[in-house]
Amino acid sequence: MMVKVVKRISLTVLFSAIMVFSLISNTIKVGAQGIFIWPAEGQITSGFRTVDRPDHHGIDIAKSGDVPVVAAASGTVSKSYYSDSYGNVIFIRHTINGTQYETVYAHLRSRAVSTGQTVSQGQFIGYMGNTGDSSGQHLHFEIHKPYWTSDKRYAVDPLQYLNSLGSPANNPYDGTFGTLKVNYPAGYGVNVYNAPNGSYKGKVYGGESYKVYAYQDGWYDIGNSTWIKAEHVIFKRYIAYINYPSGYGVNVYNAPNGSYKGKVYGGESYKVYAEKDGWYDLGNSTWVKGEHVIIIK
Repeated sequence: MMVKVVKRISLTVLFSAIMVFSLISNTIKVGAQGIFIWPAEGQITSGFRTVDRPDHHGIDIAKSGDVPVVAAASGTVSKSYYSDSYGNVIFIRHTINGTQYETVYAHLRSRAVSTGQTVSQGQFIGYMGNTGDSSGQHLHFEIHKPYWTSDKRYAVDPLQYLNSLGSPANNPYDGTFGTLKVNYPAGYGVNVYNAPNGSYKGKVYGGESYKVYAYQDGWYDIGNSTWIKAEHVIFKRYIAYINYPSGYGVNVYNAPNGSYKGKVYGGESYKVYAEKDGWYDLGNSTWVKGEHVIIIK
């Protein structure tokens, strides 16, 4: 009898320990997001180590005009200098809840802080720019845990650590789900039509880029019922990043405002197959509201 009681107590203690461990693990996993604030406003134009850019160890946030860049968390500036690759760049080291991080802010137009300076979260550190190995104004932002190394081995996905609140307003809700580039030399004209296999409408030219509004039978609509054959272009589909902590479920539906279909989870990424009225189709008629995702172009 005593043996059975001891066994029951042991199993109860073991089960309780497992539950506590699960709760602790889940808290750690969920708690990672929200450590840092967004360093700048803009649209995310490139994600972390994507299929087409596996050596891209941060995210790119782009916006035109005078765009201030701020410290994502309080810390100490470890480097502030100009490099051929990063251009004007600032590194900041942080200790948050006993854990060390280092953030990187690259391609700045200017730098407002210097090495050794202490900065507070949200403090202005420079303006978004287009310096170094860069094409077009944007901020290249990295997070390393515990610190930056030249081989970027400690880089982590910033989207898993940034606060969901105040994220860049990057969902266009304009009916597009990808972009294309006319795959011919500059100046080379390619015919476009008013429908797939329809009437001739004019020409677009090699090297030009367009948003994509629809796809049908090997043709892309680049707006205003202007269709081009897929064989003449390079197409890039948007990626929808579920903008919630890992494990947080978000409802999906079989159509915009349609019937409940299931859930997707924070931190997951999906290709986008259509956009309609602020909803994105993640494939197989699985629609998610645009307010729950960050679109990576």
